[in-house]
Amino acid sequence: MTPSSPRAETPPPPLMVVDDDPGQRRLLEGFLTSQGFSVHTATGGEEALDWLARESVGMVVSDVRMPGMTGLEMLRRIRKSHPHLPVLLVT
Repeated sequence: MTPSSPRAETPPPPLMVVDDDPGQRRLLEGFLTSQGFSVHTATGGEEALDWLARESVGMVVSDVRMPGMTGLEMLRRIRKSHPHLPVLLVT
């Protein structure tokens, strides 16, 4: 019997944090990073949607109220292209 080879685990995709407030964005990014998550941040809905068009994420955590595109509008647009992506809206 031969020893089994260690399986290379694929890291999970990063979480995306979307918030126009730099302090809140850093706070959430720092907490999630301290819990072992890889985090990508965006300053608003358009930036988040641009990223999602190129890269995958495991979950989006977004502020609801942001200038320009609100979190609710971003959610509607995410649902069109990523219908099963978990999205958490916070205030």
